[in-house]
Amino acid sequence: MSEESDDDECVVIASKVARGLDRLSALIHQDFGYQFGSFDSGVAQIVAGFHGEEAREAARDLRVFLARTAGLSGDDLLLAVFEMGAGYWAKNDDIRARLEGVAAELERRATLK
Repeated sequence: MSEESDDDECVVIASKVARGLDRLSALIHQDFGYQFGSFDSGVAQIVAGFHGEEAREAARDLRVFLARTAGLSGDDLLLAVFEMGAGYWAKNDDIRARLEGVAAELERRATLK
């Protein structure tokens, strides 16, 4: 007969799986700059992981974010991106143009079979 100790027990904490824009934002984390060779290639690799309904959802949410932040630019838009959940962004980047491009690519990927 074996004796069990409290050290062998574990606790499982359920968490919501991030989808759409939440997942996209979470993937652009604080170590993003170290993980990928460049900001462009990192964003391209991340967006390539989105398909079908998730890509459509992320694109829609990103378009809503862009509309909601239409009057923001520079540091104000960067702050909104960080508040959205991203932990990193390239220096001297045209944030709005980049996000528009990401939304367009997500929309394209949503139509792929």
